[in-house]
Amino acid sequence: MTDSRPASILTQADALLRKNLVFQKRNIWSNVRLVTIPFFLCLLLVVIQLLFDSQFNEDHGQCGCLNEKTCGLRYSTSDQAAFCAIPNPSQWTPLLQIPSPQYRAATTLYLSLSSPVTFLFTGNNQSLGETLMRNMYSNSPEFGGDLANYVLVTLMRNMYSNSPEFGGDLANYVLGSSSLPAYTNYMDSSFISDLPIYNIKHKCSPNSSFSILIHQPPLSFPKEITCVRGLNLWRNSTFDVNKELFKGYRKGNQEEKINEYTAAFDFQNTNGSRLNVNVWYNSTYKNNTVIRPMALIRVPRLVNLASNAYLEFLKGSQTKILFEYIKEMPKPETKLTLDITSLIGPLFFTWVILLLFPVILTTLVYEKQQRLRIMMKMHGLGDAPYWIVSYTYFVLVSILYMLCFAVFGSAIGLNFFRLNDYSIQLVFFLISINLQISVAFLVSAMFSDVKTATGKDGNPQKLAVRGLSLALPQGECFGMLGPNGAGKTSFINMMTGIIKPSSGSAFVQGLDILTDMDRIYTTTGVCPQHDLLWDKLSGREHLLFYGRLKNLQGSVLTQAVEESLRSVNLFHGGNGDKQIRRYSGGMKRRLSVAISLIGNPKVVYMDEPSTGLDPASRKSLWDVVKRAKRKGSIILTTHSMEEAEVLCDRLGIFVNGSLQCIGNPKELKGRYGGSYVLTMTTSEEHEQEVEKLVHSFSKNAKKIYRTLGTQKFELPRKETKIAEVFQAVEKAKKMFPVVAWGLADTTLEDVFVKVAQTS
Repeated sequence: MTDSRPASILTQADALLRKNLVFQKRNIWSNVRLVTIPFFLCLLLVVIQLLFDSQFNEDHGQCGCLNEKTCGLRYSTSDQAAFCAIPNPSQWTPLLQIPSPQYRAATTLYLSLSSPVTFLFTGNNQSLGETLMRNMYSNSPEFGGDLANYVLVTLMRNMYSNSPEFGGDLANYVLGSSSLPAYTNYMDSSFISDLPIYNIKHKCSPNSSFSILIHQPPLSFPKEITCVRGLNLWRNSTFDVNKELFKGYRKGNQEEKINEYTAAFDFQNTNGSRLNVNVWYNSTYKNNTVIRPMALIRVPRLVNLASNAYLEFLKGSQTKILFEYIKEMPKPETKLTLDITSLIGPLFFTWVILLLFPVILTTLVYEKQQRLRIMMKMHGLGDAPYWIVSYTYFVLVSILYMLCFAVFGSAIGLNFFRLNDYSIQLVFFLISINLQISVAFLVSAMFSDVKTATGKDGNPQKLAVRGLSLALPQGECFGMLGPNGAGKTSFINMMTGIIKPSSGSAFVQGLDILTDMDRIYTTTGVCPQHDLLWDKLSGREHLLFYGRLKNLQGSVLTQAVEESLRSVNLFHGGNGDKQIRRYSGGMKRRLSVAISLIGNPKVVYMDEPSTGLDPASRKSLWDVVKRAKRKGSIILTTHSMEEAEVLCDRLGIFVNGSLQCIGNPKELKGRYGGSYVLTMTTSEEHEQEVEKLVHSFSKNAKKIYRTLGTQKFELPRKETKIAEVFQAVEKAKKMFPVVAWGLADTTLEDVFVKVAQTS
């Protein structure tokens, strides 16, 4: 006995899970390919890495060596030096980044080579700001010796020893350079370039410029320290400072001149008990590009100058924080390598992980597109078990996928997997899996069609419409009959420009559908198989819109809309002004027909126009179509034989893309009929007697239907006399009970079935 109670959630979940497992069993090889994709992708990374390593494993990509055990800078070329170990990097005097002489803000007032370097400053207290700016380089010492008293600067000598280096001597000067900063501090290019180093002072004297000796065994060479005047300019606000900095950098002014400032200071509310300062600097010297690391810009010395100026203001000129040197971190010996895993890893691993997303999304959308979800729901599957089982299934598949990914990556030695703790990887993989599935569930609501790419192999190509040659005169309604998949809708889609014919063409009012489709649209109307309407618009608004497209205006448009609504019974009761979402299926269908006919188009295509209509509405709709065909031609597809007989002047039966026959309904019945149909219903034990009775007056009668005592026989017209049939039936009623019987001529439905079967 069947249990009438609804299935529990567990029962529903079990049924769905079993169905999914069987379905996946049918797709076992697809699942195997999915799981092994990470292996091949990881293997591809390894192959690419090996190719790069083979190119970099040469002498120019490593530190130079005297022999296998002795390597270092002294044995290296300039290209090899970058890969050598530096256990004790050199110490360098901190410098300011100052503009080149030709680009300085005060160049217009001075000769290019003697242009001062300009500092802007602002704050709440101008006099205090002037004092602090003056203190920044007022106590810079004068160099008292001549060239015989060089300051000795030793470079590179101490890189492999622990002896102290210079720095304290030059730290008392405010030095700057216009050379571009380097990306590391292993060597400061300012001390070895051809550009001078500048000594910034309020006023230059003969002793303000001097030389130092750069010593790099076995070479020694002098380096000029050139005095340059420092110019401090007050501005009333930070707005003025920003404006001037912008206008001075890289042609930000109408004169298209570069007037670059060294730096700017905002002392804000600085006073005797508080130092509050903001520093502006030119950050473009970072050279921040994607292909190279950022340069180390010379900012620390600016901060040190502001701090020392404030200390001098508080404690006197003898109090300062000496900024002796900057120094790079020690580094080990390296080799030229390119870690492909780290370089393209983030993008590559994201691609691998996201490969599951379209799989999950396609599965969900496919079930919705094929109406499988609603089919399951109509048979009792609730939402809760459906989503729980689907979520669990996708989680299990994703875990298996990510497990294979991690195992393959670790097995072939990818650093991403070897150097990261597996427990941390597990946490992030689980988070990623759950987010991916959740997003797929969310996004699936936005799609109704998977739109998969058409396969290029497998089943042979199918011609939906082949060899069709047809002409329709004005004022004719031509009906197309045929089984599902015969090509009727494909024919209409080609005629309306939705799809392009692979060969041949057609002409509508003398216009070619291949070249003049835009002009054809102005003379045609279409009622598609499925209603294409806007839910938020009313029926009247739809007709107004399409009427305007047919170039109807003013009172003509209003009258056409009113007549259209009346003709399809949408005028009364305010139905024409209701939103489409409040329409029934039949009302939507009637509106689609009205849309196709508004504007009196010359050619109208109707794809099953009466689908879903009640008998009264169908009859009313037929009257509308009959009136419309007086003004143009109508091509109509239908599965209703009654509709075809009532509306169509000619009929064509479509089978496998070809037109099998054509003619008016009477001609077709006469051509393919030629028989009567006798139907008789008795008890099942008298079926044999009925069959003997029929053969008594028609030897070639053919049984075409039998079920539960009801039988149908096809009687050839040539050997059947209607009077004999009536006499035989009356005689049979005396021998056994006859529940019902009938004799009918051949119907259009019989013709359709016969043509479809024989084709």
